[in-house]
Amino acid sequence: MKRITLVSLFSLGTVFLWGQETLLRGTIEDAKTGDPIVYANIRIVDEALGTTSNERGEFILRIPERFKDTGVEISHLGYTTQVITDFDEEGVKVLLQPFSMELSEVVLTPLLPTDYIKMAVKAMEYNYPAEPFETLSYYREKMKENDAYLSSTEAVLRSYYPYFKDSIEGQHQLLLYRQPDELSELQFMKREREKKMEKKRRTAIKRGEDPDSVDVSSESIAGSFGGPSEILSDHLSVSLPIFLDSTKFKKFEYNFAPALTYGKDSLMVIDFKSRRKVKVDPDAPKMRIKGTIYLSLATDAIVAIDTEYEVVLSAAIDAALYLFGFGVSDIYFDQQIRYQEYKGRWYPENFTRQIRLTVIKRRLFKKNDRSRFAIEQVLKVNDVKLKEASPIVEEKRFDVDDDFEEQVYPEEGIDWENVNTLTTIDDDHD
Repeated sequence: MKRITLVSLFSLGTVFLWGQETLLRGTIEDAKTGDPIVYANIRIVDEALGTTSNERGEFILRIPERFKDTGVEISHLGYTTQVITDFDEEGVKVLLQPFSMELSEVVLTPLLPTDYIKMAVKAMEYNYPAEPFETLSYYREKMKENDAYLSSTEAVLRSYYPYFKDSIEGQHQLLLYRQPDELSELQFMKREREKKMEKKRRTAIKRGEDPDSVDVSSESIAGSFGGPSEILSDHLSVSLPIFLDSTKFKKFEYNFAPALTYGKDSLMVIDFKSRRKVKVDPDAPKMRIKGTIYLSLATDAIVAIDTEYEVVLSAAIDAALYLFGFGVSDIYFDQQIRYQEYKGRWYPENFTRQIRLTVIKRRLFKKNDRSRFAIEQVLKVNDVKLKEASPIVEEKRFDVDDDFEEQVYPEEGIDWENVNTLTTIDDDHD
């Protein structure tokens, strides 16, 4: 199997041992609307140890003994940060207050949005890690076809990242991995798969083989979407998005939006959108791009980026797909990147991706097959290690192109019972 999710929880020691811990359970809601706040960040005050809230605003944070008397900080873009010091065993309900301010309250110089972006890019050398570091991260991927869940995968990954300007890519070690049985059967081109299955079974019988060993699963189709390879390289230290490249500014429109808060920082907010269809690299299809950049007013750091991509396939690609009886449409890709300030620098905190597309199999004189696929990916950095960061041993380095089960290299003290995941509170009690 080649789909994975990463669960992470990791202490500052050389080996990530937890020992005794306190469980903090809770839900996070908008104080005005009562709506759950998804992907709020929950972490120990002044530490990089934390977790994130799930789709229902729920969270479970495992607090090591050494931090039992330390407060827990809860933050989300556009809300006033709260600190919890009373860890009620029955759980806490956190109501975050929405917060924004007029740009005039925080911006005193008459510069253009692109001027601030240039300043932020120039300051990256001083805002992002100056030395190699390690992380332990939680990754979860869910895939749906027409609102029915096809799969859900989880894993724990230890990662090594070099100095910000180093050309060496990050290295990863898969510590834990689990994938439950598929929740629903893939419906797209089901008839073709069934025919192929029957043909292979007849061939197996002729050869004297066990026909029940033949399997034409949906994994090869589902596996062609998603996967953690892209989200593992979303860090700005790996590559600079086209809309942050000053040589490409003419391709976009930039405008100020109301300022926000995030954690302890006041943020300048800049909206952007492409003037026309653009290519993020020479081999990629053209896209319409829009999004929002969040800059720290105190440090000029790029604290967060939200981006929406609409993929526009060329006429040539559409024609080629049509010749083979296929069609692909309504391709959208959303990305959210979050950083956290720790020890005076900004480190990865939370990365999410949502991919949506419609796939069609055209048929002559029969009803076409049509499925709407949605893939959601979450990568949550649950802890950061700064001292004695070391590269991953080569034979343990994770390769997204190989079978995940064969690449699991566990470490003492890290198992599914003591890691912060996106498991719901109800599931945790089961």
